[in-house]
Amino acid sequence: IGCKLVDYSFISKMNNLRQLYIYSGDNIYDLNFIENLVCLRQICICNSHVESIQPIANLIKNKKIKFLIIYFHILG
Repeated sequence: IGCKLVDYSFISKMNNLRQLYIYSGDNIYDLNFIENLVCLRQICICNSHVESIQPIANLIKNKKIKFLIIYFHILG
């Protein structure tokens, strides 16, 4: 996703999503929308304001295969 969205919750319905790249995450403050994406293998979120990575920990706990490549660029 290369544009700023107001709401990213629609992603939570993409149950078979394996890769997620968000290059303009200026409006992202929480990652709750990824917690149930158990097929996710790669996540890249750039230019975000993420306040907690707990949803990533929850995601890894829910995954059958405990493998996830993560890249974040968090703005100050």
